Amino acid sequence: MKRATIILPCAGEGKRLGAKGPKELFEIYPGKKLIDYSIEHIKAFNNSKKRAELDVRVAVITIIKPGKESVFRYVSERLPIVDVNYVMFNNYFREWPGSVYSANMEFSDFNIVLLPDSFIKFGEDDLIYSDEKGETLISRAIERLLEDSVVFGVTKCSDKHMISTLGAVKVEKNRITKFKDKPSANIDQYTGVWGAYGFLESASRKLYEFLIDSVEKSGKKEHLLKELDPSVFFIDTYHDLGTIDSVAKFISSDNS
Repeated sequence: MKRATIILPCAGEGKRLGAKGPKELFEIYPGKKLIDYSIEHIKAFNNSKKRAELDVRVAVITIIKPGKESVFRYVSERLPIVDVNYVMFNNYFREWPGSVYSANMEFSDFNIVLLPDSFIKFGEDDLIYSDEKGETLISRAIERLLEDSVVFGVTKCSDKHMISTLGAVKVEKNRITKFKDKPSANIDQYTGVWGAYGFLESASRKLYEFLIDSVEKSGKKEHLLKELDPSVFFIDTYHDLGTIDSVAKFISSDNS
């Protein structure tokens, strides 16, 4: 049986959110914490028929820093039938791509990254964590990884502010042909933003180098995009909930 590893990078300090404790445990509604949205995607896949069809065993890795052990305990308690472990952030690596790559010794057949300070609506209409056919974000990512080494979950977007503050992509024929973290120029060239991604272990180091280059805007590794040739699957809605303003906007839009 193959293994799917769900990676939750929880090493951030939460300064943008102004949280007193770990930002992942920030209570956005009574009884609903930020990381619950990612946990619900894991539960949806774990309870779906697709899991059996894909014949995978699910494991969850939380990447933390000292003092954030409570996040690992919280995830473990809410996923009692899933193998949950944690990895300490490796200071040899950098930024959020380094948080993910800190778990490189735990990478498996299929690796899916869910950002624990975000909300993703995968289905249409009233469906959030699956579509009308029972497909889930994680199963869709795994199915794409059966054919491609890297895949991103993308929301189509033309909002210039959103594109300039998130991970922006240009999609052509279901492939990413342009990628930039928080672009400040040529914003009209981008057609969407990404909210989750997956990769095979064989592509992990090259993907880390590309992503950290995009974050640091050096431009030295942009050629790796063509080599990685990421494919996409589309998600209905994506909200970054990393700031107090974005949380307030999200609450006012009556999401759940």
